[in-house]
Amino acid sequence: MTTGFVSRFKGKFAFPWRGMYQGGGQAVAVFFNSGAPTNGVSGTLAGIAPPGALLITDEPAFYQNSNTTLSPTWSASALTGAGSITSGTINGASIGATTPSTGAFTWVDFSTAWGLTAIGTNRAGALALTKQKNEVTTGATTTGVTLPASATVGVGGVVWITNNVGNSFHVYAAGSDTVDTIAGSTGVVLGSAKIGAFWVSAAGAYKSEAYAWAIST
Repeated sequence: MTTGFVSRFKGKFAFPWRGMYQGGGQAVAVFFNSGAPTNGVSGTLAGIAPPGALLITDEPAFYQNSNTTLSPTWSASALTGAGSITSGTINGASIGATTPSTGAFTWVDFSTAWGLTAIGTNRAGALALTKQKNEVTTGATTTGVTLPASATVGVGGVVWITNNVGNSFHVYAAGSDTVDTIAGSTGVVLGSAKIGAFWVSAAGAYKSEAYAWAIST
């Protein structure tokens, strides 16, 4: 069956280069190309790629047609290079030209760290946490850990800390951040066999809740 722009063969649909139309709408077209594209009426995918079409190349790089179908202009995305992020922001912080491989970006939702040791006797000497879910298995009542900066976690984000030590330890906040309105340098105490949920309730402010982690059978 042929409708003028869609053909059907053995139960499968074949669509033209310009995408699939349904109810007057058009799906985003995605193309692949070897090397950087060229622009204009004789350029890459001229007469084929509609405005807004996406082009992925083997450089690797990512482009989008910001002009017409007959004369594409392939504008490079901010995501270019071998796994690098060259511009934009994360939680309001400028990325600049830093790549994830440098370790500058350590916070990832659902990231975990197990078997940690609480250290130091104040915030300056405490263990700095970099993951969302953290299990502390070694430490004394005088030792502690420091939460990631609230600006890194973001408002509404949460850091989980499991106390599997056998005694309490301190949880500090970084910089000018507070925990339950208490100065970060003072911190709060997380009891033994507790899971602490530290929520960023507002910029620069954590709220905490503690739960018993032991499961009775």
